[in-house]
Amino acid sequence: MLVLTRKQDESITIRTPEGNLIKISICRIDANYKVRVGLEAPKEYKITRTELIEKSNLEPEEFFTKFS
Repeated sequence: MLVLTRKQDESITIRTPEGNLIKISICRIDANYKVRVGLEAPKEYKITRTELIEKSNLEPEEFFTKFS
């Protein structure tokens, strides 16, 4: 795992092996250190919160097939 420090309005860009770009932006950090994160990725990429996958009791592959 790579751990990076980012401030509000800063971002990280990931290039996939296929050449697609995924941008992760820190949109807001409130007084209680709650962070609002923005994700930009091509539409064919499915993005969800991990806790939804965990609560479903499905494997990630099954979850995305069922709910996409």
